[in-house]
Amino acid sequence: MTRILPWLLLTAIAFDTPAWAYDVFSSAYLYELGFYGLYPTTSFKSSELTPPLLNFPRWDEQKCNDGYYVIAQKGKLVSDPGSTIFDSRGELVWADNTYGVVFNLQIQTYQGENYLTFWASPDGSSHGYGRGTYYMLDSSYQLFKKFEPAGEGLLGDLHEFQITERGTALVTIYNPVPADLTSIGGPEQGWALDCLFQEIDIATGDLLFEWSAIDHVAISDVIRYFAGEDDGTTPDTAFDFFHINSVDVDAEGNYVVSGRHTSTILCISPQGEILWTLGGNANDFRDLSDGHATSFMYQHHAQLHANHTLSIFDNAGSERAGPASKEGYSRGILVQLDTTNMTVTLLHEYFDPGNPTTAVSQGSMQVMDDRVVLGYGWLPFVTDFAFDGSMLCAVELAPWVAARWGLVNSYRAFKARTWVGKPADPPSVYLHPPERQVFVSWNGATEVERWVLQGAEWEDLRSKREGGEETKFVDLDIVEKVSFETAFNLVDDMPQYIRIVAVDKHGQVLTRSQIIDRHVGNAPQNLVYNVLVYGAVFVALIGASLLVIGRRGRKAILGNCSRGCDTLARAAGAWKDSVMGSDGISERYPSRTWWRDWGGAKPHELQSIYHE
Repeated sequence: MTRILPWLLLTAIAFDTPAWAYDVFSSAYLYELGFYGLYPTTSFKSSELTPPLLNFPRWDEQKCNDGYYVIAQKGKLVSDPGSTIFDSRGELVWADNTYGVVFNLQIQTYQGENYLTFWASPDGSSHGYGRGTYYMLDSSYQLFKKFEPAGEGLLGDLHEFQITERGTALVTIYNPVPADLTSIGGPEQGWALDCLFQEIDIATGDLLFEWSAIDHVAISDVIRYFAGEDDGTTPDTAFDFFHINSVDVDAEGNYVVSGRHTSTILCISPQGEILWTLGGNANDFRDLSDGHATSFMYQHHAQLHANHTLSIFDNAGSERAGPASKEGYSRGILVQLDTTNMTVTLLHEYFDPGNPTTAVSQGSMQVMDDRVVLGYGWLPFVTDFAFDGSMLCAVELAPWVAARWGLVNSYRAFKARTWVGKPADPPSVYLHPPERQVFVSWNGATEVERWVLQGAEWEDLRSKREGGEETKFVDLDIVEKVSFETAFNLVDDMPQYIRIVAVDKHGQVLTRSQIIDRHVGNAPQNLVYNVLVYGAVFVALIGASLLVIGRRGRKAILGNCSRGCDTLARAAGAWKDSVMGSDGISERYPSRTWWRDWGGAKPHELQSIYHE
């Protein structure tokens, strides 16, 4: 068996050569087996960013070649979790890890402008919820606004941060409160996690509306079992009976709330009353699709759409103990609601019939104008579907061998049709003269069409410094921007000083890089690398010298060293005798000539060839 393993590996490699026909990385087998690593990443010369290497097991050049993927990767294998934007081919556009673990990264519109929005906390999440802050970054990736929920001691939860058309934010909050848990087998004087949501005016920070689950939902409506670490005995272990994970609002001001642990979708009036409940033990609707419209369990991301339709990411599984779903796999569903006759119909469901999977936590379903995008949360996969349910393209952030254990994941994943990034920071340039190349990247820039390498001599720079005309840089090379990092080849007859210019599709200059002496460069010095290199060179020179002088020469050198060491040993012994005396305690050690046998040399081989 062991003899055929190498042949099997070679066969897999032969049939799984990554396809770059459309400039996307696509590996059908080796990637899934972890051949490229449990969390494959991409590295650059001009940037320290290490984003994940996206794998496209399915790709359609005509239907997938547009937009941006907006993902916040995290997990035990992710050494630098944070926010990322990729283009449709998996090339990095922007990455940032200064906020640490990020949840719910997306592009939203506020007062006619697009912003990157997310939740973050230095402590991350615990017990399935978070206590942190909401952030908004503008198109230059600078902080526009950050805020927290209204109320003393309340901190923002990670599950929802949605900006409405009326300039408000919908956010979620988890707060432990005393509760009687006897209806589910818990203590009478117990603790439960109250799930709240607030609507806040972004401009003023004023609280406009607040709703509490424990005031309106019976604890006995919970679907999950009363088991696990949240046993309700202390505030830190308060029982999570509802687990709010999404909030939306319709044109009439009614709110739609998803409760994961009750497997319900609630409609809340502007006065706080429950108008209807879809799914779970308190379901109000008659299912016209043989139960498949209300069979969702442990769901995420319920969103309202036109014509009274509702999209839901049905996890159909949970990391907490509870009854199993009859569906058996995670899916996205689009249902039609008739709130007059109180009926519900399944319009479409979205999943991969060839490889159905179950995401036990997290997840999202985004309905766009021409497709549906599923983010599998616990599983680091993103899939684009046509409205009829057929798959268009699929993206993976990590192979299945790591994904199945949740070692790499993303709470939600979105696709944006447009995003214009104009970074405030300048482009990054890397030049190490021996490599005879210069590399440039501009983290977050979306409008660069091409890069122009320019050069100038010292006289040109000096004339500008002394009040002369604008420095006369000349164009040396032009390269179209097709990836995050671009490289220029350097030749000997180029001017000594160079810079790189970013140009948009209209030919307008966006920015210029720093000026660099191409003979000196700006590559950081690697101390460890230099020590190893110079140490290896020194050892090699010593070895070569010993080979050149021959055997007799080596013996002469060792013999001279022998006499020198004998002299040092005698001097040391005399010093000991003079200081400590010649009794037994201070007697010189017979091992003082230990060096004689260093390297296993025989005594006669250590004698000098030429006697004085």
